[in-house]
Formats: sequence, C-alpha cells, structure tokens
Amino acid sequence: MRLPGVPGPDGVAAVGRVLAVTAALAAWLLLVRVLGPVGLLLGVLLLVLPRVGPRVRAWLRPRALAWWQVALGAVVVVGALAAVLVLAPAGRLPLPPSTGTWVTPSYLGRAAVADPLPALAPGPPGPLGDSPEVDGAWFGGADCGELAALPTGWLVAVCAEGGEDDEPGGGTRVLRVLDPGTLRPLVSRELPPAPSGAPARCGRALAVTGDQVVVGTAAGALDVLATTDAAGEPDLTLAGSTDLRGELAEGECLVAVAPDATGLWWAGSAGRVGVVDPADGVASLRLPGTVANPVTAVDGTAYVVTTQVLAAVGRDPAGRLEVRWRSVYDAGTGVRTGQVSRGGGTAPVLLDGTDASGPLLALTDNADPRVQLRLVRAVDGSLVCQTALFDDEASAVEADPLPVDRAGVVVANAAGWTGPRSTLLGRAPAGGLARVDLVDGRCRTTWTSDVVSPSVRPAVSPVSGLVHAWAVRPSWWGVDAWYLTGLDARTGELRFAARAGTGPAYAGRRGGVLLGADAAATVATAGGLVRVVDRFPTLAED
Repeated sequence: MRLPGVPGPDGVAAVGRVLAVTAALAAWLLLVRVLGPVGLLLGVLLLVLPRVGPRVRAWLRPRALAWWQVALGAVVVVGALAAVLVLAPAGRLPLPPSTGTWVTPSYLGRAAVADPLPALAPGPPGPLGDSPEVDGAWFGGADCGELAALPTGWLVAVCAEGGEDDEPGGGTRVLRVLDPGTLRPLVSRELPPAPSGAPARCGRALAVTGDQVVVGTAAGALDVLATTDAAGEPDLTLAGSTDLRGELAEGECLVAVAPDATGLWWAGSAGRVGVVDPADGVASLRLPGTVANPVTAVDGTAYVVTTQVLAAVGRDPAGRLEVRWRSVYDAGTGVRTGQVSRGGGTAPVLLDGTDASGPLLALTDNADPRVQLRLVRAVDGSLVCQTALFDDEASAVEADPLPVDRAGVVVANAAGWTGPRSTLLGRAPAGGLARVDLVDGRCRTTWTSDVVSPSVRPAVSPVSGLVHAWAVRPSWWGVDAWYLTGLDARTGELRFAARAGTGPAYAGRRGGVLLGADAAATVATAGGLVRVVDRFPTLAED
C-alpha cells in the first residue's frame, strides 16, 4: 500500500531520470563553457554516432513525447531567448557569457609600469593591466562605434542598426549619453534613419565641443545638442540645427564633422566639403572623388582625404572657401577587404613634426600591392617621405594613423576583416601593427608587431606610454578570443593582454578604443560595449 503523497516506484524512477537528464545537459553546457566549439562538437557526436547516438537520443527524450515535440519545445525556448535579447532595453543585459575559457589564456604578460610620452599632449591614462576587470552591456547588436567622452565624464555614442562593418548601412540611428561605469544609457534621442544602401558612416558623424555634441544626421542637418540641463543632469536638448540639404548632392550623406575655433567643418559622401560659421553662415565647395573618413580641422583649415586627393580647404580674404592646396596620392586599382573607404586613403592626422619640417600630415594610401604610409607637409601638401606597410596582398588600413610622437605614428592592418565572421572558429585575419617615424628625412619602420587588431583603432596613453589595441588571438580550439592588449609605444613589446570575452559578440566594431579619465578603456563590439579597468589602478601606477 502506497501512502498518500508518496510517489511509487515508477514515480521515483521518473524523477530520478529527469534529474539525471538535467545533470547531463548541465555537464554538456559546462563542457561548452570551458572548451568552446570542441565541447559543442562532442555533444553533437554523441547524438549522431551510429552506435551511441540512438541510445543517447532515446535516453534524453521524454518517453511521453515524440521527437517532433521535443524539437518544437527547443525552438520555443530558443525563440524566447532571442526575443529577450531583441526586446531588452539597450544596456540592461550583460553580453553573452564567454566559452572556451579553459583553452584560451585569460591573461598574458604582467602589469605595466607607466613610462610617459612627453612629446604628446597630456591625455587619459588607460589601464596598465593590473588585475583588470571586465564589464559588458548588450545593445542588441547595434553598432555604437561612434563613441566619445564628455567633460562630465559621461560617454556619448551614436548607435546604428543595419549594415555590416564593411557594407553600406541604412537603418536607425540613436544618440545616447551613457554612464561610463555601467554603460547604461542615461538619456537617448532618436535621429533620422539612414536610407538603405547609404554609406556606412551616413548619419553617424559625431564630435564633442565643450558640453555640447554635434551630429551630422542622415537628413542632411548639423544638429548641436546640449548634454546637460540646468540642474547638471544628462540631457540631449537640441540647441541649434543647420540644414545642409541645399549644399549636398542628390543622395549625398553627411559622413564627417569637425569643429574648430572658426566653425563646424563637415564633409559629404560625394565630396562636398564646407563650414558653418555663426557669423558668415554656410560655405562649401566640391572636391574630386568621394569621402568616407573623418576630417581634420585646425585653425581655420580642414584637411580632407577623398578617393582621389588629399586637400587643405580654408577661407580666402573675402570669406569664400578655397582649396589652399591639394595633392594626388596612389589610390590603387581596387577595393581591399577590410576597408570601408572603397579605395581611398585614411583620414589625415596632424603631427607637430620636427623643427625643420614643421607640422606634418600622416595618412595611408591605397597603393598596390601594399599600402604606404605618407608624411606630407601641412603647409603645402608636399611629400616628405613614404614607406610600404605589411605584406603584399595582405595590407589594408582603415583606421587613421595613431600619433605616438611629434613625427611618429602607429598603423593597424585591417586586411581580411569582413566583420565578426572573419574570426569565427578561432580564425584571425593577417593583422599586425607597425610604428613608423620620420628619421633623417626618411620614413623608417621603428617596430612591427604580430598583434591582430583589424577592426578597432588603437589608442595611445601619453601618461602610461602604452598603445592599447583590441586584438583577437587565433586558436586551434576554434575559440575567437578578444583581448585588450597593451604594447610599449616605444618598442612594440607586449606588456599585457587581458581577455575581455570570446565569441562574435566581442568582435570589435569600427571605431576606436576610448580611454577615460577613470583609467578605463571602452570598446564598441558586435554585441554592445565592453569596459576594461584595472582593479588596483593606484598600485599599478606606482
């Protein structure tokens, strides 16, 4: 006789079987967690091997359910999880957990000792790799690569949906002010959506000027927005807007904005370059070729790279825009995998230069079979020197050169990068970093590194003397692991590499490593945003 409420032998067996199946599935998930794709493959093999598979499938299947019912239940569970990821508010969920944690190193090197770079202007310190902590926030796959810091310490980003890293991108655009610690949006403002097939940078041009931000929208306007209200709380109130549709060609999109002391400089994708001056209004002119990269503006001169020329644009004595000089560079014969610019050079970067040469502009061209770094005089565009970078047919540069000295830059190789799929299953594109300096009138390669940082522009900390790169390490275990990597800016030696995460969600987006005043590094990834900060920053600096 069975007592009421006490399960019989069949009930006990059923409960035991459920517990056993649950334990087996948990063990498999743990195996995937520590081994990555290999653990997943082992689980699949157990299901499909001729002798073992039928028994495993029969043991796993609830006896009261058919296989189609089990499959339907799995689809429902996966669909529910996908719905949560899609519908969750931006920044409220963490990034997906990493897999392959046992087969990829969590840390390489050791905490660096700060070695300042006196030739550069002071800047944020960045992590030194002392017991780094990693936090991430899920943004539903939106590309928040246009990321900047505000004087208040908050972050500001234009987050875009639609289009791969190297493909035209229509879709929504949202301007967000973010908490630098939690990465959660504090306030958001929808921007005009970009049309289908628009340039990847369309409607995403972002610049910070004081406590305001300037955005070049997909509707052809320069919007100026305040980031704080009267009480000092985060805000995105429109403070002013300039309609530039009358200056832009049909289908042309704003792709760059750069404020200086004379006004707001901007560039359109079809080569229109102009300035908005509060006193003189709008002035513009058209350059040959198309524009896909940022503009550098200093003291009333805008330096612009199109797919055909490098040009300096300014005002004549009458206030009209004029091309002060322009120079032709080697644009190559085709489009390289890894470049968004579709056959053009990178954005020009202004360097102090040496006493003899004066200010310089650094950019890379699109020459065959290897791109070249070019240093030209800012005063007239004349060539100072040039040198080829990386390997034949494995050389492509998208991010503008990174200044590390008065006449020295670091360049990252983007060859082979086509988005997160480029690193699936432990693969890695060609990659590499190189430092080039002007020495005795010649461009000389000071050091090279095999660190693969194909999608995110590195950042240099003048305080620490480190180059911070978002790098991926190839793995025979099929795990694509991403690391915040610190290299000595003087020698290129690896100081530390801290694993931030594994999987496509951690693949870097176009944009740059953003160093903050709190010694943190923030990076936009395919899944959202990742923040890396030293646990003991004061000890690391000592």
